[in-house]
Amino acid sequence: MTVEVADHGSVLEVTNVTYAKDGETVKDAQAAAFENVYRTDTKESYYTPIVTKILTGDERPADKEKTFRFVLEAAEDNPEGAELSGTETEVQGAGHTSFQPIHFTKAGTYQFIIREEEGKDKGYTYDDSVWRLTVTVEDQDSILTVTNAVYELEEEKDAGDEAKGTLPETGGTVGQEGAVFTNDYQVTETAWKPQAEKKVTGDMPEDETFRFTLAARRILRAHSFRKA
Repeated sequence: MTVEVADHGSVLEVTNVTYAKDGETVKDAQAAAFENVYRTDTKESYYTPIVTKILTGDERPADKEKTFRFVLEAAEDNPEGAELSGTETEVQGAGHTSFQPIHFTKAGTYQFIIREEEGKDKGYTYDDSVWRLTVTVEDQDSILTVTNAVYELEEEKDAGDEAKGTLPETGGTVGQEGAVFTNDYQVTETAWKPQAEKKVTGDMPEDETFRFTLAARRILRAHSFRKA
């Protein structure tokens, strides 16, 4: 900064002030400007969404377990800073599965929608629930950290029905049920009318009545074992 001062009739007066940056005069500068760039030490954090499949109803054939598929999408009003690694996942039968981790590069509150894809397998009813996952990412001493994740059913959001989990300091998979989808399996009843036939040899008795009974008997599947 260069300040020019002149003596006007024994009165000192500042006549000009100029600012220079790196040896070059800055035109029309009114003050010295300094720019600071802030960067977090951890460039990104992540969170892995979880899905739980529950099956109810009749017993299902053990050799014909159904595969259920789920989709994940970002909410339309999400701020910038979240990247989806994958938007689909699946599980065979009842159990747990997870999507690919969501990567976050900025602090903020992000929301995601989780749905089940409707299948066409006979006997199953599909869960049309819509889950909203809200992930909070904070800048803690220049380290991006997932501090909270909440799963809420859309129709029960106002009622406060939510599932929360304990998060590790650096984000990642959480030991909780996450978005829960329940499918019911029911078999269709069928009927069969047993037939019986009586054959009589020799002399036929007059007005003789023959009666038959029907009883259920469990048949166990036979197994054979061969000694090694």
